[in-house]
Amino acid sequence: MPARDGRDLSGGYNGSPRGLPHSVHVDDEPCTDSLHAEETALLNAAYHGVSSRGTALYCTHSPCKACTGRIINVAVVAVVYALPYRSDAGLARLAVAGVLVEKLQEAGCLPTEA
Repeated sequence: MPARDGRDLSGGYNGSPRGLPHSVHVDDEPCTDSLHAEETALLNAAYHGVSSRGTALYCTHSPCKACTGRIINVAVVAVVYALPYRSDAGLARLAVAGVLVEKLQEAGCLPTEA
């Protein structure tokens, strides 16, 4: 979800585009029918006329490489995530673009594993 000044601006989740039936995903390959939560959150903000420019984006998982293109293009300035995605290509792309990236556990927000 994008946030500015401590306020949530929008939310999103993994799922089919608005008005389409839920897609069934049965294997571990990347799903091409659904949108990722980051993309949905940014699109929902735009749909309601809310700019994501200058926001921090809070995610459960680090963004995939495709989502980082959208994150960079709407001028999100920081991404905070809890868990790594299956590939770190998105994190590398954000670093090249100068987007601040922070993992929650490193920020002391999640319990450490024993």
